[in-house]
Amino acid sequence: VDRNHGELAARIASDSIDVFWAPPLLAAEAMAESGAHLLLCLDRGLAGLYHAAWFARRADGLASFAQLEGKVVAWADRRSASGYAVPRRWLAQSGRDAASFFGREIFVGNHEAMAAAVLDGQADVGATYAVLEAGSRRIVDAGWLRAGERAAELEMVATAGAIPPDALIAG
Repeated sequence: VDRNHGELAARIASDSIDVFWAPPLLAAEAMAESGAHLLLCLDRGLAGLYHAAWFARRADGLASFAQLEGKVVAWADRRSASGYAVPRRWLAQSGRDAASFFGREIFVGNHEAMAAAVLDGQADVGATYAVLEAGSRRIVDAGWLRAGERAAELEMVATAGAIPPDALIAG
């Protein structure tokens, strides 16, 4: 299983895989550029949608999005909906430019590495996915929960938009 969007996109383009699970942006790109076909859409945590969510170390006390200004942000990958594209679009729609809002931006490759970067202090905040229970907005699943036993050191600061489900695509 490939967890890097760039490597997966290259494998799709080279026809080295026949069927794959793709996040929304990569699925759309594969269908538009490689002639891939949608087989079905998947649910994350039994939810039809998931969200882009900002998370930080609990000990840092970052309780609102405004407190993220000037901080170092970790992004997963430019092709990641929740780990880059949707949060940046949300920033732009709210009148902010990510390059000037954050003190510095780093790319770490995937959501697991993003949680590690925030935990290890390489970044102050990350943007990843969160599956929220309808109504209560209780966190059912989230990228920072992949941090294992240290996941309790991280918490959601804010959400930045809903995202359609992943898809199963045939090349």
